[in-house]
Amino acid sequence: MALFRLLIIFVISIVLELYMFCEGHEMCANGLPLVKKASLKFCSLGNQDYGCCTEEYESTIKEKFDDLMAKIPENLAEACSSNLKEMLCHICHPLSGHSFESVVKLELPGMCPNYCQEFFQKCETLIQYLGKKSKKTYLLSKNSKDFCKKMETKDISYCYPDVKSNIDVMPGMSSNGNENNMATSHVSLGPECVCFKQMQGESILPMKIQELKDGSGRLLVAELAGILSIFHANGTKEKKPYFDIVDYINRKDYEDQHTSFGLPSFALHPNFNANGKLYVIYAKLIHGKLTHRVSEFIMTSDVQPEKTERILLELEPPYKWHNLDDLFFGDDGYLYIFNGDGGIQGDPDKLAQNGKSFFGKALRIDVDTRSGSKEYGIPPDNPFVNDDSMAPEVFAYGLRNPWRCSEDSGDIITGKGKSRIFCVDVGFNKYEEINIVKKGGNYGWNGKEGFSCFDSKICNKMEHEEFPIFAYNHMKGKSVIGGEVYRGNCIPHLQGKYLFADYYFK
Repeated sequence: MALFRLLIIFVISIVLELYMFCEGHEMCANGLPLVKKASLKFCSLGNQDYGCCTEEYESTIKEKFDDLMAKIPENLAEACSSNLKEMLCHICHPLSGHSFESVVKLELPGMCPNYCQEFFQKCETLIQYLGKKSKKTYLLSKNSKDFCKKMETKDISYCYPDVKSNIDVMPGMSSNGNENNMATSHVSLGPECVCFKQMQGESILPMKIQELKDGSGRLLVAELAGILSIFHANGTKEKKPYFDIVDYINRKDYEDQHTSFGLPSFALHPNFNANGKLYVIYAKLIHGKLTHRVSEFIMTSDVQPEKTERILLELEPPYKWHNLDDLFFGDDGYLYIFNGDGGIQGDPDKLAQNGKSFFGKALRIDVDTRSGSKEYGIPPDNPFVNDDSMAPEVFAYGLRNPWRCSEDSGDIITGKGKSRIFCVDVGFNKYEEINIVKKGGNYGWNGKEGFSCFDSKICNKMEHEEFPIFAYNHMKGKSVIGGEVYRGNCIPHLQGKYLFADYYFK
């Protein structure tokens, strides 16, 4: 029986999608994007680097405050002016979208229970001046307990005035001195878990999800048999596949129905909406030999996909495991391809450390140009273009089974972290690891597994060695599944966190 064990909360290989069903909202209640700390004169952000108020928006808060102070009795103004100012200015807090979710919405932030009781006793009559919703809520409340119940936030972590600072919940925006430590940091704020909803419509061995990015909110989901299906923003699946090469790759021919065979990954060309170019990893039997390909297809409504195929790479693996795993287009427009060591225990042929072999490597190619007889171009800044001992396609090496890799889109304000490549590497029998893949880096296999020495002959003698940012032993999991850095607005306490999972049979 297959047991899916989540180390954190993210599984890329099952049809669940966090951002589609996140029942959240923007960070800023006023609808503005987060801005670098402005020179605010009326509202103070304290030690926070980012907020939701520009100087112009702050002036509207000041006008509202002055208007209210002119309307309320003098004794009330004297007693409650400080409370009023601080609550009105709380909309500038970088998590105000979560605080201002009580029944009165933007008129008052949702309050922590103890503070609400104190505020009610001190400033009860002030409430009816704050707006129609506040007045109605006040008049319909039987007592302070009833009123404060209505003023609760959905998540107590964001109640006013105890809402945590953005430094606690947005590590990508803070100065922690080491931007590569994100995978080892823990979620320190917010709910104990995040709820997922399953998409409607059955998928057989779903492998990867990618947004179409045409403004429709639709998702493409890869199924191992050779299908890309469309899921709409409401979670429903279209009956007809968007892309179908099931008969072409004929996965039923394989004796072993392992995930190394079939269609494990795909990527859309950066200009896909204009050129319709789709890039797919798949495996099929050719003249009786298992062959892995990276191919380009052009999506047209009246032509079978295989008739538009341009084969970029074709590899005959030495063994049946750990072959072409994943691919994506980077911010630089180049196609990154991640290939395992070719399989069998321990990489006995040492392909991952063999610079001329494509196995155990991260490759980087240009699909829009050609180099000599190749069906693709070699980026001129690839790290080994002038090294005769290495294939010019190699971007990084020393990988065992890089099952899922992704590129960080970066902090939405500062851009910090942008273009970092996170890649999990499934271990052999001791350790699972997560790497930030850098140009020219050697990630150790099969000299090392995680931080541990695997082959003592080469363990401490490898060039260009890069260490994992995180590794865990097989007491905690068996097979690491990557993984994305969360950069959405719906779940602030996950902002800047790398999310991954673990999978094993038991």
